[in-house]
Amino acid sequence: MERAGKTVARLLTKPGVPAEDIAKAAWPAAVGRRIAQYARPATLVRDKLVVEVDDAMWQRQLWQMRGPILAKLRALLGAGLVNDLEFRIAIPRRPPSSAPAQHRLERAPGRRSIS
Repeated sequence: MERAGKTVARLLTKPGVPAEDIAKAAWPAAVGRRIAQYARPATLVRDKLVVEVDDAMWQRQLWQMRGPILAKLRALLGAGLVNDLEFRIAIPRRPPSSAPAQHRLERAPGRRSIS
């Protein structure tokens, strides 16, 4: 976690780095690697960090841990950047289908094309 804290500190000193990028970089340092696998920062809206979670159980657990997480974020970022957290259940993403498999079905031997 020390390495993540140093990265955040470096970002805070660089001019022109968006506040959203700084807040996203601080998230793993504030919650730890294990939780960061299941909860990813999505966006920063004013002073509220919106975090996408895998399911409702993570949403409830993180809501209960909201106070200590905010305290760690404030310690890393200073007061004012992130003052609130919102936990949303992420929409599952479907992996892209492979084009070669689809192509094989269309040109399988003995199949007639429909025209």
